[in-house]
Amino acid sequence: MKKISSYLAILSVAAFFCSCGINSKSTYTINPDLSGKCVFEEKLGLDMAMISTYYSEASSKKGDLGGFSSMFADTTRLTPHDMMLAFGSKILSKPGVVAWKDIDLHMIGKDTVYFKGTAYFKNISDESLSSIDSSMKVYNDDKGQTIIELKQKKDTGSSYASKEYKKLFKGGGVYYSYMHYYMAVLLRDINISVTYHLPGKIVSCSNFAKINDNTAELSINGKNMMASLDTLLQNTDMISKMYSNPSNIGSMSSTDPYKYNSLFFSENKPIRVTYKAGDKPQFDYAKEVAEAKIYYANFLKKSGIAAFDSLALIKIEKVEAEKRKEHGTLVLTSEDSANGKIYFKELGANQYSYSSDNYLSFTGTLSRPVSASNYALVSISYITSDNGTNLTDSLSNSSFITAYLSSSSYNYSDTSSVSNDDKVSFSLSGHFPDDTKFINLQGTLKIDTVTTIPFKITKLYLSKKNGFGEEEK
Repeated sequence: MKKISSYLAILSVAAFFCSCGINSKSTYTINPDLSGKCVFEEKLGLDMAMISTYYSEASSKKGDLGGFSSMFADTTRLTPHDMMLAFGSKILSKPGVVAWKDIDLHMIGKDTVYFKGTAYFKNISDESLSSIDSSMKVYNDDKGQTIIELKQKKDTGSSYASKEYKKLFKGGGVYYSYMHYYMAVLLRDINISVTYHLPGKIVSCSNFAKINDNTAELSINGKNMMASLDTLLQNTDMISKMYSNPSNIGSMSSTDPYKYNSLFFSENKPIRVTYKAGDKPQFDYAKEVAEAKIYYANFLKKSGIAAFDSLALIKIEKVEAEKRKEHGTLVLTSEDSANGKIYFKELGANQYSYSSDNYLSFTGTLSRPVSASNYALVSISYITSDNGTNLTDSLSNSSFITAYLSSSSYNYSDTSSVSNDDKVSFSLSGHFPDDTKFINLQGTLKIDTVTTIPFKITKLYLSKKNGFGEEEK
């Protein structure tokens, strides 16, 4: 019953996340030097757009405009228009793209977002657009031919897992029904394709559809994938040979690496296209990129994305500044490092709370490693509040606090009882008055009878918590 309850929860979340499906199309035109352009088109439901936007990797230009965890912590309610701008910003920030042109970003009705634009990239190996083409690797073989191939992972797992899956799927049953429904929800209404207009004649291709001598296409259709997955789930012999996850269609077995490609695509071969590049570019890259950069700068302003990103960045910087305040400021003096003394290069706190108690978990790095047996002693000399009140007695223990020493570059081959450690971790707990804004503290780390390292932290702002240990909104 616990398993069934877990699956029901997963299925309900999946149904919400993927209710409107994903439709994306990438059409590449590639030059012999691997520079090129891609007409990228994507349409998906507003709910899925929100998930994919917050879950996206941090942009190297603008920082992380969310992150999955902050999605649940952020109480700001975005309008559909703002969500559309956030979604467009995520796509326009794709790695490897130097400029965009001919951008169309709008809402279809009230619950669907649409994007279309032409992306320019210096090297196709460095760019990442859709879920398929971002998994492609591009390389040359020993014959001077260029290969575009979908990366596939080798199976990892135990034979025990294989036997268990065979038992679970034998004769269908409840487990099969749940897996079928789960995958049907995830895959329905999904249509993803990538097309390559190549700068030379195709030598060979497998699991790609050859459109003509210079064009190949790879596509994934949710309904077709579901039919193939049903065939797999009902074949207990095939299931028993898969290692860990029957839905992991990208994995390869060690003995027959491309077996499942024949089921989900068409051939028991790599997902690959090989071509011999010519000398003539398919378009003037430098000219079009120069035009695209002018267009792109104007689009960011007119569309409102530039302003939206600026506000988002200000918000992120504000949150990060608050986090830095809650780590505290380590104070170093010339005396700390005089005459070759060991000192703390950095030391900061992470804060936790339960009920009205405060828990401070400190982590720091020493100026050089010390020889120790993993443990040392921390003593707190004093803690004062922002108004100067002595709060040292508020700690549950201030004199004999165990610190754990480890190496910041730990080597598992090191089996010695004494190691060279430069990382220090210790915790404080106590109950500070509710009106305390920040604390200042000073203490020492005693490594041995001859090595004692002082430290001082000022303006460590306490994170305000409610009675259940959660941050107040």
